[in-house]
Amino acid sequence: MFIAPGFTFMDNVVANLSSTGLAAFMASANVTAIAISELRATSKVVLVAATTPIGDQGEGSLWFDTTLNILRVLNGTRWDCPYIGPEMQNNSGNVIQSASWVVASGDNTFSMSSTQAWPEVLGVSLSNVANGSKGIIARTGIGRVKCRGPLSYGDVLVGASIAQGFGAAGYAVGATLVYGFTTFTAGIEIGMALGALANTTGLVTCMIWR
Repeated sequence: MFIAPGFTFMDNVVANLSSTGLAAFMASANVTAIAISELRATSKVVLVAATTPIGDQGEGSLWFDTTLNILRVLNGTRWDCPYIGPEMQNNSGNVIQSASWVVASGDNTFSMSSTQAWPEVLGVSLSNVANGSKGIIARTGIGRVKCRGPLSYGDVLVGASIAQGFGAAGYAVGATLVYGFTTFTAGIEIGMALGALANTTGLVTCMIWR
């Protein structure tokens, strides 16, 4: 972009330091046309859409996802979200619900967490993801996520185990247990509850660190 000269600011000219001088400068500035080849070579246009854009500018393309209200970047075949997490494919055979704790189940694929000892916990799904579709995984930060109570503020979380009888794939439970006079943590720590929950399932504001 070029601005053609038409007004000159001079040293020690008090009149230049006024709204009149600025207005004269703005009125005399002429913005020239920008060649489309220059735009394509040096700029990235932010695509605004509710679904995955059909066209893009290749690696590094920018997409503002109006469904999730986040800015996403094309990384190979994925539309990742900087500072939140990667886009990965649901390969579980079922719909993964929003706010579910998920694990890596293969190359760029994920499924719901169903055991406390699963070390491949990725984070939390930001939306409902149909089988074979892709979704953003929140790796860290604060968000509303699926938990199984009872929970108290500050409880460390691990993935809920199907063996616990909850039928709670995708949920997290409190990790701190008491055995006799000993307190210990069972499972892989994935976050911390920032709210309380009775003996039921629901969404709890949590700190996610896996």
